[in-house]
Amino acid sequence: MILAGNARSLIANRADLIRDMRAAGLDVAAAVPTADYLPEVEELGITIYPVEMGRTGINPLHDLKYLLALRKLLRRVRPHAVFGYTIKPVVYGSLAARMAGVPQIYSMITGLGHVFTTENARNRRLQKVIALLYRSGLAANRKVFFQNPDDLQEFIDRSMLKDRSKAVRTYGSGVDMQRFSREPLPDGPATFLFIGRLLTEKGVAEFCEAARQLRAEFPEARFIAVGPHDPNLPHRRVE
Repeated sequence: MILAGNARSLIANRADLIRDMRAAGLDVAAAVPTADYLPEVEELGITIYPVEMGRTGINPLHDLKYLLALRKLLRRVRPHAVFGYTIKPVVYGSLAARMAGVPQIYSMITGLGHVFTTENARNRRLQKVIALLYRSGLAANRKVFFQNPDDLQEFIDRSMLKDRSKAVRTYGSGVDMQRFSREPLPDGPATFLFIGRLLTEKGVAEFCEAARQLRAEFPEARFIAVGPHDPNLPHRRVE
């Protein structure tokens, strides 16, 4: 059972993993939030379970409802293993899996999020709460996969992961080189392309600052940003 942060990421970032798992003879299912459910997720060829989850903010009542909904689902489906990614599926999914008696629990840390990357008084308070939640959830995990060595070190330093032997370093979600094959550089002025969600944490501000500095010396250079805008997330950028 994969516990997804949203349907889009399950399609875009986990489709190859799901395909390989099915090819290995595994029966795969996924729980996705109802708030951003996409019909295309059915094309993955696995069983999909919509679950109510608030993607942003820390509302104890909403998070408790998500935890209990996951526990109920896992007790009914009885998977052999659970794999969660993004903070709420990792924390509450791990706790729900432990309560439901799931034998194997795994998580992937794909980033720290704006609470840890944006420093202010409110976020510093939230960091302590989130650190406690991570510590509780990850204690039930057999292995925790990290895509970024700095994130791994942060989890160790803050004691969010008490047992370092559980950590496994990966190198991103990978790129399908058949779908995204190499192409020769086009003629004309140098063009720099930013691909990612239009969020401060994804580096949009740094990309714009680099553009301003470089265009002062090379005015013909082009800078293009391509990515979705999610108005429900903090620090979204549209300008």
